[in-house]
Amino acid sequence: MAMNQDENILFKISEQCDQKDYESAKILLVPYLKQNPNHGEANFLMVRVLTQDYTLEKVDEDFEQYFQVALIHANEKQKKEMIRQYNRYIENLRLSDRIEQLAPRSLKKTLLSNFFVFLLSFCIMIGIILCFYEQITSGLILIGVAILLGVMQYLLHHTKK
Repeated sequence: MAMNQDENILFKISEQCDQKDYESAKILLVPYLKQNPNHGEANFLMVRVLTQDYTLEKVDEDFEQYFQVALIHANEKQKKEMIRQYNRYIENLRLSDRIEQLAPRSLKKTLLSNFFVFLLSFCIMIGIILCFYEQITSGLILIGVAILLGVMQYLLHHTKK
């Protein structure tokens, strides 16, 4: 009976991980691991919860301890799969660190910067065209807006460094 109850708890935790409900899974898993600290599958589920299925970049707790216990109690096929997932996770973390070092600016900032440059050139071109067609006031207003956008672009780009 206890084995069946354990299987039900682990199945429920696994389903919650599959549904990406990691907080609920952790709430169920912590007391279970206190009762069964050497249970391999439960320790591997804790690795999944803490790393959010190997997607979380910064893990608050030490998941490697749970990973080692899970490896000790897994069969050969499970060990190979666990190690493969773990190595891929660690490699992704290293790759994301390298990418962050190469391009520290966020994509959002880059898109905003590109948008400002587009608006700047658009305002200047339309302003010049309006000046040629003797609508000097409208043209100068657009050129003024372009200058304002240029100042905003400069501040956005150079004040965050």
